[in-house]
Amino acid sequence: ILEAINHASAAADDERVERFIEQNYMEMVSRGEQNWMRFWKDKLSRELVYRRPWLCIYEAHSHAWFGELDEAERLLEAAEKHVESGISPPDGRMQGHLAYVKSRVTAMRGDIGRAIDLCLAAREAIPADNLSLQFNTRVTLGYEYFLAGDYRRASHVLGDAIEMGIAEGAIIYTVAASCFMARLHANQGLLHAAHDTYQGAAQVIPEGGSEHRDARALIDVGLADLLCEWNDLDAALVHV
Repeated sequence: ILEAINHASAAADDERVERFIEQNYMEMVSRGEQNWMRFWKDKLSRELVYRRPWLCIYEAHSHAWFGELDEAERLLEAAEKHVESGISPPDGRMQGHLAYVKSRVTAMRGDIGRAIDLCLAAREAIPADNLSLQFNTRVTLGYEYFLAGDYRRASHVLGDAIEMGIAEGAIIYTVAASCFMARLHANQGLLHAAHDTYQGAAQVIPEGGSEHRDARALIDVGLADLLCEWNDLDAALVHV
């Protein structure tokens, strides 16, 4: 897909580039290929991006991931104006993705209560068959409850995300939810439960190959932190 986008961009075929991005964006996110989001950032003109609500939402998603919140908010505002104008009639997928990205940005701004409300709205709007965005929303909601100190709700949401991820074979989402759950255990002083949760997450990743490196990295960072708590610094360094 990267090569296809590159060729379409070189041919100045913006319509084709847009179609490739819309058809493949969430699949690439679900595979943890965050650098790919950077790849297409400069492949389209700003004018084209701001004219297309889906491109605004996807690029806002990318900017939010990398902490570029001002630009993410500008893009979200542009997408909302399209929806409000009636030029681009909204559907559940668009409304849900908009609310989800706004939730991420709002949480990063520090307004966790508002971020939770937005994430709950996103969860309601996203169609049930849009599994990638459903996973994203559940993992994010669980983490936001964790940040708010609501460990009961965080545990419930993250537990559901882990079960759903295992059932669907969604490795990155299962691992991400498991790592947040392990951090929740560690914050409560349940270090052995945290360790077991990290080990369980590691078991869902297939052996060998370079795929899922980001998922393995999440687990290694978490285990290193845990081993530091146990003062096993040599083992922690291995994971780092």
